Amino acid sequence: MHNEVTKKITDGKDKSHWFVYQDLGIGFVSSLAATGLSFLISSINFITSILIGLCVFSAVIGFILGKKSVKDRWEPEGKAGIVSIYTSNNQKIKTETIIKEVRTSLTFWGISAKRTISSPSFRSLIENLHRSKIIIKFLLFDPDSQHLERKAKDEGDNPDAWRRDIAATITRIRELMRKHPDLIELHIYKKFPVWRVILLDENVAITHFFPSGQQGPESPQIILERNNNSLFEPIFKEFKEIWDYESEKVQP
Repeated sequence: MHNEVTKKITDGKDKSHWFVYQDLGIGFVSSLAATGLSFLISSINFITSILIGLCVFSAVIGFILGKKSVKDRWEPEGKAGIVSIYTSNNQKIKTETIIKEVRTSLTFWGISAKRTISSPSFRSLIENLHRSKIIIKFLLFDPDSQHLERKAKDEGDNPDAWRRDIAATITRIRELMRKHPDLIELHIYKKFPVWRVILLDENVAITHFFPSGQQGPESPQIILERNNNSLFEPIFKEFKEIWDYESEKVQP
């Protein structure tokens, strides 16, 4: 991963461990309760000793299972390519941080990219594009799609406002394409939007989905790295399928 994105992921993940240590205590709490009960119901030292031994054994097993549970739930590195998952907006990696870490290519796949192209880091990227030679791709929702009205209303927005926002973004990107014809590409698609994804150098995917009644950035942010058996692969494959076969290329 890139340095700033990695740091943000690490900082956020460290804050998530505090409440999962309940798993580690399950075995101990259970064993202490059983021990107390054994003293109440037992008057024979031999039987009590056996019960205490069983309780200690259960504590050890509970501790081992608790540690495994914590590892499986909160240390996802290497598991399906998931680096981290954020649900809190103040933990999510911002567009500013993402764009600053671009080295070879930046791809946006979503609805309008309004937030992305209006960010200061994107403007800075464009200003240095000829020198950096970074490839930028946009896959945006077609303002003439039959699904636009349904999607806009699902989020409680005005469909006409959506059309204006997307059209304005397309106009702006076409202007940039005329200045950088070999470095910026734009396609539009008509399918009902499901994903909002930023691909960083085609190795990292900053992924949101569009939940019912909410905008994409309000959904959990899932950070995926490209590796064997990673969830990155089916998402990237779907992007490529739409880009190559189910979208329209927009000319400058």
